[in-house]
Amino acid sequence: MSYRGRDERRRDPFSSSGDMYTYNEFVDYYGPQKGREAWEKGGAGAPAGGSNSNNRNTKYYIGQKVRALTNLAGDKGQTVKQGSIGEVTALPGRGSNVDPAAVAEVVIDKVRFDARWDMIEPAQAERPPRRDDPRANAPVAQQRGRVERRADPNYPKSRETYTYDEFVREYGAREADRLWAKTAPVAAGARVGGRPAAPAARAVEPRAKAEERRLDPNEPTSKKRYTRAEFVEFYGPKKAAKAWAQAAPSAPAAPAAVEKRRDPNDAGSKKKYTKAEFITEYGKKKGEKVWAEAAPKEAAPVAKAEKPEKRRDPNEPESKKKYTKEEFITEYGKKKGEKVWKQAAPAEEPKKEEKKAKKVEEEGPAKRADPNETSGKKYTKKEFLDLYGEKKGLKVWKKAAPKAEEPKKAEKKAEEEGPAK
Repeated sequence: MSYRGRDERRRDPFSSSGDMYTYNEFVDYYGPQKGREAWEKGGAGAPAGGSNSNNRNTKYYIGQKVRALTNLAGDKGQTVKQGSIGEVTALPGRGSNVDPAAVAEVVIDKVRFDARWDMIEPAQAERPPRRDDPRANAPVAQQRGRVERRADPNYPKSRETYTYDEFVREYGAREADRLWAKTAPVAAGARVGGRPAAPAARAVEPRAKAEERRLDPNEPTSKKRYTRAEFVEFYGPKKAAKAWAQAAPSAPAAPAAVEKRRDPNDAGSKKKYTKAEFITEYGKKKGEKVWAEAAPKEAAPVAKAEKPEKRRDPNEPESKKKYTKEEFITEYGKKKGEKVWKQAAPAEEPKKEEKKAKKVEEEGPAKRADPNETSGKKYTKKEFLDLYGEKKGLKVWKKAAPKAEEPKKAEKKAEEEGPAK
């Protein structure tokens, strides 16, 4: 079947703009194969000259059932299939957040968007709401150039009022109808329960805080904010909780404390100044120099006073009392005092090597039994080296070193030998 030469126009299914094109325009833009595919996906369009002209003049009201005229795409990738049924939730006008170019705000398949006249149509021929129906109040008020506002009965202490559209966005169409009717103002002098109603008292409670809105962390380039309910509606409860937590505003960092110092050129003052104030007063170069001079000086660690050395007086061999050098000089005079002080110096202990050499001289060189002999005869280290050579001799000498007996073996040996005679 050929579509060429037709004047029929259809919406582009690959675009969210909603603009309509002829078959030839689809082919020119996408090519023969994809153009035909787009034309068929676009569904039945409007006759030549645009969409149904009656749709342009259709008046909608809140709560009205509507049908999608074509496949629609949401701003977050959601899709609404052609023919899906939804509901009008708000109308454009003064005090409304609906796009002025749209005919209504609708929710279809849980997707909320501002619909133009060529995107929706009434789902069925139905009469508009009665004048006493709360759904009719908001649009009538808007047509008169004003928007009626009522208090939310769920917050009786709040002085804040809301439009009907705000009720719908917060609670949905059905619950909003109930609350809007519940808060209808009572005319002065009207009878309630058989008696004239008292005029409504003016609330004096503080205003309720506006519902918090946060940026979507998955849309880093967008500046649009959403409520928690909108997060849940889009992501689902579990994922929405995580995204809401990520979108929480971070606490501002605490300002760092600015260091201040006293001016060394103003010794009588206890006032302190910042580095910037020093530079302003003295200029860049001199200001930094004076700032450095004003740095607090660290107190030097107090060294513990060493006790003066004391020595015994060699002229008092029987006394154990000790005296300082000054006391020696006071007692004997400067020259003799220093001489006696030197005599009183303790004798230096012999070094370890000297002690060892002296021990060897007294006891003779150490001897060990040769482990390769059973005679038990002992030899010096020099004799081991002469017999086995330097390398092997040292090895055998180390092997011949006496081993300390373990405590248990020593006790057992003592028991076997019996008591000493």
